[in-house]
Parts: sequence; structure tokens; C-alpha cells
Amino acid sequence: ILVVKSFGGGVERIVVPHAGGGHFGGDQRMRDLIFRGGADPLGQRAGTWAGAMSVLTGIAALKSAREGRRVTIAELGDIGG
Repeated sequence: ILVVKSFGGGVERIVVPHAGGGHFGGDQRMRDLIFRGGADPLGQRAGTWAGAMSVLTGIAALKSAREGRRVTIAELGDIGG
């Protein structure tokens, strides 16, 4: 993958390395991080709250598409917090 960006200061070319497998190697890296306690040098690991919110967002989006209306996370149930 080659990313080229120019925001007024010239052109910068960034080559993004990838490995084989799903999502250019990202799937295996994610599995390693979740199930093998892999390194997270950029501090991107999400906690259980973020994971739950991600699932609820997907459920709300599906419900919204099926019902043709806006669906809030709050109407899916008491999520605490």
C-alpha cells in the first residue's frame, strides 16, 4: 500500500508494510494482540467498555437499517457506565 499526501508542504510517500492473510496481515496481528497478549506500542488496545459499545453500535445500525429510523444505544437497554 502506498499512501501519498500533500497538504501544502510537498508530497510525502509512505509505504505501509503488510503481511499475508486477511486485511493485509491485520487480522493475525489483532488475534495475537487479543489472545496472546501481543505488544501494543501505540496504546491502541481497547477495553471491554469500548468493545461493548462497538457491538451495540453495530446492533443499533442493523436495527436502524431494518426499521428505517434512528436507533440510539440507550434504547437497546441499560448499559450502565
